[in-house]
Amino acid sequence: MEQVVSLISAVQFPDLAAVTSLTIGDKSYTAAAATAMAELLLAKCPNVTHLSLADVIAGRMELEGLEILTTFSATCGASMPSLTHLDLSDNAMGLKGISACSPLFSASRKTLSSLSMCNDGLSHQSMCEVADLLTEAPAIQVSPRSPPLVRTCVPCICVPCTCVPCTTLT
Repeated sequence: MEQVVSLISAVQFPDLAAVTSLTIGDKSYTAAAATAMAELLLAKCPNVTHLSLADVIAGRMELEGLEILTTFSATCGASMPSLTHLDLSDNAMGLKGISACSPLFSASRKTLSSLSMCNDGLSHQSMCEVADLLTEAPAIQVSPRSPPLVRTCVPCICVPCTCVPCTTLT
């Protein structure tokens, strides 16, 4: 970790507040490298609107991959309030990866206009989780005599939704 921090610290970055588009994808990172990048680079780019985290966990074991996604997600979610475009493609994340990215989804739900998640191994359930994280659900109060709540999902853009509420609309 110390070697990674010293290498990144040695790079003379321009004014990071001026950066609006950032691609750190297409390269697999270790957990130590992800932590160093998060602290020394990502946290200092508050005006990023376009972010690519595509293919950042290739070849990593599951636990390390989830740690990397969590690190990037928490840092970017906390430091990039104007994020409009996010690319998480090619990460083979599944439902656990969606959970690891939840801080980023939740933080950018009001600003995000484009989300790419191609080749991530996502099921219908995973996409419903993404939809839940990106949409604000109002607080629902249920009385003891209320009928059971039917969960409606937001149809995902890559696969037609087949849940009961959505299929009854067609």
